[in-house]
Amino acid sequence: MPRTLALFGASLLFCAALGEVGLRAAGFAPPAIGAAPATASRDAFQWAEPDPVVGWLNRPGVQHWPSPDAAPMTFLADHRRASFAGDTKPARARVVLIGCSYSAGLGIADADTFAWRLNAALPDARIENHATSGWSTWQALRRTAQILVEAREPPALVVYAYMGNHDQRNVARYEWLEGLQAARPGTHLVPPHVTLESDRLVEHPMQVLEPWPLEGRSASIALAHDLALRIAYWRSPEMRREVTRRLLVRFDEQVRAAGSRFLVALLADVDPEAGLDHFLSDHGIAHVDCQLPDWRDDASLHLPHDIHPSALAHARWAACLRDPVARSLAVE
Repeated sequence: MPRTLALFGASLLFCAALGEVGLRAAGFAPPAIGAAPATASRDAFQWAEPDPVVGWLNRPGVQHWPSPDAAPMTFLADHRRASFAGDTKPARARVVLIGCSYSAGLGIADADTFAWRLNAALPDARIENHATSGWSTWQALRRTAQILVEAREPPALVVYAYMGNHDQRNVARYEWLEGLQAARPGTHLVPPHVTLESDRLVEHPMQVLEPWPLEGRSASIALAHDLALRIAYWRSPEMRREVTRRLLVRFDEQVRAAGSRFLVALLADVDPEAGLDHFLSDHGIAHVDCQLPDWRDDASLHLPHDIHPSALAHARWAACLRDPVARSLAVE
């Protein structure tokens, strides 16, 4: 029996070694794991700072997006992007803009963002740009709740800028987590998110996923961990769609309860089969479709070395939003 067990163990080790060699020959290498700072991820943290509620906030000061030709970005003490000249802008109505990097204006100058352009076009309004790169509907909703509590009086209008990728961010789909690396190489960030369980929304706080033991030395273990994450964070299209819809209803209710008005701006990559515009109409949620017909094909709408929107895209979004925002503010 001992000899049989020894042969069996040796066979397992041989198969594992053979599999390891095969995986490496096929191009699968274990990740670099260590204490050294990681390269900044696609949407956080080089210019952002951690936050226990929403995951991260814009870091105050002049920050730079790590992309060629990117313009410096000014973030104020309350973490919002500068959206007008000077410290204050006296205005009749305060507007809170919330969203992700498309609204924050990653890589373009302060004055080129659609928030800044709207301030110039609507002198009686004060548009505050609280959008933060990498955020989901859920993170935008939670930050808006904080802003509403902190305000001496509620803003006249809250504009939530939606893009199609928010659906997978809301539920922490694996494909989204793949691009988010935490502070150390080999670790992954899971932002605050929600899932649909037994027909109710379940909230999940932010966490950091640590590598498995020996993952940095074994392609086999790294591949097994990756497969486990893909399974654990697989989210069906139906869940992603339903979670986003429920969050939008909650968002609208939250803003209305505070005495403000709510407007959803559909910016880009909205799934036409999802029927989101019809859903918003059926639930009485004000919205405007500002999607650009040539968004995917016109290179001038994107930064030269990045998928993020260019100053031209922001100019067209500002033109689309100007009248709907003005009409919302005119409602007593």
